[in-house]
Amino acid sequence: MDARKPEDARQLANELADFLRPAVARIATLRTLSSGKVGVLRHLSVHERASGAELAEAIGVSAQAISLVTKELQGLAYIERQPDESDRRRTWFVLTEQGRDRLAAEIAVSRGWLASVIEERLTAAERAELAAVMPLLDRLVADR
Repeated sequence: MDARKPEDARQLANELADFLRPAVARIATLRTLSSGKVGVLRHLSVHERASGAELAEAIGVSAQAISLVTKELQGLAYIERQPDESDRRRTWFVLTEQGRDRLAAEIAVSRGWLASVIEERLTAAERAELAAVMPLLDRLVADR
């Protein structure tokens, strides 16, 4: 039995971070787009449109960085700019159909790898234990 005390949040956080680091790194190697670009596409797929400032805040980068990312994504035809109908000074970024397809492909690659690892390395009972933990993990990252 594990000697860890469940109330030791710092130790649990360290263990979770140590687990996630290589998993996230592996997923990054499978993708063809950076995590920032995938973050922009994912945000736009959920929210339909966003300003540059909203995108920068959502993925945690500077306004300068989001400007570069959005220019690159526009160049790839994954997003496009649309003027705000009521305020011509405001511009929205929206996901194109090509962008939606690219996001789906990026997600499929990482989820496919993760599914194969789960299937190969975990027993049915262990997969059930992992499934039981998912609501807890969801609560950790849910917006307050």
